[in-house]
Amino acid sequence: MKKKLLSIVIPAHNEEGCIEKTVLAFNKKLKYEKIPHEILIINDNSNDKTEEILKTMSKDIAEVHYINNIPPNGFGFAVRKGLDHFRGDYVAIVMADLSDRPVDLVRYYNKISEGYDCVFGSRFIEGGKTIDYPGFKKFLNRITNNVIRFLFGMRYNDTTNAFKIYSKETINGLKPFLSNHYNLTVELPLKSIVRGYSYAVVPNYWTNRKSGVSKLKIKEMGSRYFFIILYCFLEKSLSMGDYKKKLAKKMKNDLKKIYEIRFTGELEKKQRTWQILCENYFQKFIDKNDIVVDIAAGYGEFLNNIKAKKKIAVDLNPSIKQFVNKDIEVIISDCKKIACLQDSSVDKIFISNFLEHLNNTSEVIEVLYECFRILKSDGKILILQPNIFYLKEKYWFFIDHKTPITHESLLEALKISGFRIEFLKKKFLPYSTKSIFPQTSFLIKTYLMFDFLQFIFGKQSFVIAKK
Repeated sequence: MKKKLLSIVIPAHNEEGCIEKTVLAFNKKLKYEKIPHEILIINDNSNDKTEEILKTMSKDIAEVHYINNIPPNGFGFAVRKGLDHFRGDYVAIVMADLSDRPVDLVRYYNKISEGYDCVFGSRFIEGGKTIDYPGFKKFLNRITNNVIRFLFGMRYNDTTNAFKIYSKETINGLKPFLSNHYNLTVELPLKSIVRGYSYAVVPNYWTNRKSGVSKLKIKEMGSRYFFIILYCFLEKSLSMGDYKKKLAKKMKNDLKKIYEIRFTGELEKKQRTWQILCENYFQKFIDKNDIVVDIAAGYGEFLNNIKAKKKIAVDLNPSIKQFVNKDIEVIISDCKKIACLQDSSVDKIFISNFLEHLNNTSEVIEVLYECFRILKSDGKILILQPNIFYLKEKYWFFIDHKTPITHESLLEALKISGFRIEFLKKKFLPYSTKSIFPQTSFLIKTYLMFDFLQFIFGKQSFVIAKK
């Protein structure tokens, strides 16, 4: 049986004294155990030689790569960045200072491979151990963990231990994350337990760092730990199971059902319409040597009809594979974290009728940041977007429309994400392909030729922005 890929996420801020030793130790042990793995280091705004060391290691060791965390910085932000970009079936959070042992990670991996959703380490059960743990910190640790045990009625006694492993599905089911700092180490396991994910507990060792400075500031973290513990307790007590594990799978089924209901009998007509749109309008923005990504590609209407060197469809709905042409690469992924696409790797990104489906404006900007990341320098993003300014109440006629967007707010979001606006057509296409008017090839081509028709009937804006 083929072993599953393990990702290690290591947040690193000014860790020049220990990061290389830590990475080499974990890489050596996992190779020896024949565990397929990647080591993803998040360089969290280091101002020492940390990034220089990471550059060298990523060139020399195939399993090692790193990402620079965009401010705001901090432990939680760095780990969250890693959790948005790992590629493995399992992901473990490991400290940069080698306080965690590679041999313990192997035990975690073997245990989660038995079918658990998570494996938690404990330094305070038989077989576990702490070495050089500062006395006052240990005292606070035991108080905090015992309070958590009492509130949540559980036996696990080391919730604040960051060294844990989760399945990819579990991580997706715990989002969105709230913690920006070390309290993320409490949020992840407590949400896992409250939401009904299965877990096992194994002993682990912890050794205090030999070099560098601990980034944990006790005075700053007290209220933050209290906040996240209180949040998880309220979720446990009041949410009526709304976030339980079963919901993640149900959401995917709901998405598939919505598409089936909405587009039954429409797909052939949509494909014909998009063939005309691409040939007579959108193709002029796409060079035939471009690498093009369609974000939330739907049924592949755009990519099926556009000419490019390489075409990549990204969508959460696995049914897309049935509808796209054979020359299109399909990535089933959350569009906020397309881990298998490298930085600065694509020429053009196309987004159509997607941003309104996101939960809030923060997620809109998160998607745009991810687009900025994968675009090459001077690469361009093309967005076709329903405009609530012109649609008014009709914007909400679809049950999965959640975030209102105008052309002005879209431009603002693009600028926040680092883009330069190159082109804007406030009123372009009608809202929907469903219409009482005939949609012949001649009429669509005529519509595209005359701006006054677009001014009368257009309800969607079209924007091009440059990295």
